Amino acid sequence: MHETADALERSEAILHDSAEKSPDEQTRRRLHRLGDEVTRQATDIDHRADLLTQAGPRAVPERGASSSR
Repeated sequence: MHETADALERSEAILHDSAEKSPDEQTRRRLHRLGDEVTRQATDIDHRADLLTQAGPRAVPERGASSSR
């Protein structure tokens, strides 16, 4: 999950860079807003990954495991 968050942060940087290069003000604002939302999502994913790491391997059910155990 941390790798996913890192990839999103790289995408966020591209969005902000593209926004700065856009000649259209509306496009700049939309790209910056989208970049900010991507950052929020990346932060959330990173936080959840940290919680899972802290909880240990039993926090994630095994594939095919029944939830009624």
